[in-house]
Amino acid sequence: MDTDIFEQFPDRETFDKYWNENYQPVTYEDVREAFTDFVKSADGHIYLSDYEGNSPHAYPVHRNFPGRF
Repeated sequence: MDTDIFEQFPDRETFDKYWNENYQPVTYEDVREAFTDFVKSADGHIYLSDYEGNSPHAYPVHRNFPGRF
């Protein structure tokens, strides 16, 4: 948002109109489905420990940069 929120919504009616036109509730099923898809796309490797140390999924270490990038 480039403008001040009070400029964008100068009164309650303007905000309520925006909210009613744009708000989309999120259900447990929506979140569960998105998370399940994420885990599948990562082949189950979603934990930090999957990407640390000697894990086959660890990020490569560049010779000029001792840390990970």
